Formats: sequence, C-alpha cells, structure tokens
Amino acid sequence: MTLPWMTRSGRFSLLKAGTLLICVLPGLSIAFWYAEGTLGALPTKTALHLAGLWSTRFLLLTLALTPLQRLLAWPQLAQVRRMVGTTAAVYAGLHLALFLPFMGFSASKIASEI
Repeated sequence: MTLPWMTRSGRFSLLKAGTLLICVLPGLSIAFWYAEGTLGALPTKTALHLAGLWSTRFLLLTLALTPLQRLLAWPQLAQVRRMVGTTAAVYAGLHLALFLPFMGFSASKIASEI
C-alpha cells in the first residue's frame, strides 16, 4: 500500500502532498471551529452548510481537472483527480451525516428534501 503523498513508483510527490493538505484543511477547520464553539448559535447547522459547500467545491474542482490537464498539458494532474473526487465524496457523506438528525432520521422526510 502506498501513502497518499507518494507516486506509484514510491517517490515523494509535492503535488500530491499539497493536494492532500488542501483536501484535509477545510474538514479540520470545521471540526476545530465546532469544538471551539465559534460556529454561531446553531453550530451543527453551520457545519452542515460548510460541509455541503466544500463538497460542491471539491466536486467542481474534480470535474475541472481533466480539462485543465489537457489545456495546460500537465499530465500530473491526473494523479490527484481521484484524491480530490474522494474528498468531495467524503464531504458529501459528512453533509448527509449532519443532515440526518435535522430530519429526525425519517426516511420519508429525507427523501422529500433530496
């Protein structure tokens, strides 16, 4: 198993390490602000909103990576596309996990909102 910041050949990749840092920072910030109590009067709702925003941002970035790769002739961008896409999925899962308590874990309410 290779580490996320390593290439397939086992070498350190600054691009992958930087991408990993960028992917993790929003989640750490949300968790820190939640623990610190600086997310306002409804911290779970604010965390829900922020997780949804970051999920959308990472999804759009994932979709933009292939055209950017071709436009800039930078094939190394393909190495980070999966990492960014997985990050979008993780933030979407966090968004859903924070959304469930607001709907009382009711499948019909959740389905109607989606």
